[in-house]
Amino acid sequence: MVPLPPATLAALRKYYGTHHNPQWIFPALGRNGGKEARFARDHVSDSGVQGVLRRTLNRLGIKKHIHPHVFRHAYATHLLEANIPIRHVQKILGHKTLQSTMVYLHVTTQAQTDSHTRVARVIQGVLS
Repeated sequence: MVPLPPATLAALRKYYGTHHNPQWIFPALGRNGGKEARFARDHVSDSGVQGVLRRTLNRLGIKKHIHPHVFRHAYATHLLEANIPIRHVQKILGHKTLQSTMVYLHVTTQAQTDSHTRVARVIQGVLS
């Protein structure tokens, strides 16, 4: 289970309106350009997602190789930078151990800056 902001829900509903598959939000589109997506029996494959990402990167002129899993890492990092408690991030990501989630702590510098500011406020409050 992950939080679903209203804007994301609206985008998913709009996309669902393009196919109305009763089982999948992201059905396998097949080779006919998605004309049979409503009747697809499977969800989009990993290679299908990778292909869309690769074509999008090419269209944008981005040469760097990016794998879909990068978005999961970015999401976790942004959650921590937004000061979401690490235990909550652990739950959102589905990690069984906190150590798995702590990998993202070294990535974020914003959280460190925020921590330094908070400590300074606490000390100033104590010393005043």
